[in-house]
Amino acid sequence: MSFISSQSEQWPQLLSRYCESRPSPAAQFWGAEQIVNAHQHHKIGGLMVAGELTAFVIYQVCQGILEVLYLETAPAFRGQGLMKRCLKALMGEEGCEELWLEVHESNWQAIKFYEDFGFSLQGTRPRYYRDGGAALVLSYLK
Repeated sequence: MSFISSQSEQWPQLLSRYCESRPSPAAQFWGAEQIVNAHQHHKIGGLMVAGELTAFVIYQVCQGILEVLYLETAPAFRGQGLMKRCLKALMGEEGCEELWLEVHESNWQAIKFYEDFGFSLQGTRPRYYRDGGAALVLSYLK
């Protein structure tokens, strides 16, 4: 398993292959084109296993806080702790002590993951998503 930093020039190809090979569960929020072109405006970090992208995070850093914009783990690799490793590696690489993100109120699997990781609820954004759902605003302090 290897970590690929935001500095890698491989991201367009890696994300393109990833998006071609599996439908994204968050496609209603982030389309394949947005994911593939994310490197143009944001940072990306991820994990490779046997030459395959298995987990990745699209993020930005502002005033020492790592803000997660999108994250995903390949279906065959879920439940193995890869995203936890990826987030911790990103925090270390960026020198951040704090993580922030938003999650749809109905995404109970993600909410459970974030609770287990140690995130805490900071607030909600009512009717934030296109479907009218609220966004839960979560933070994690190292």
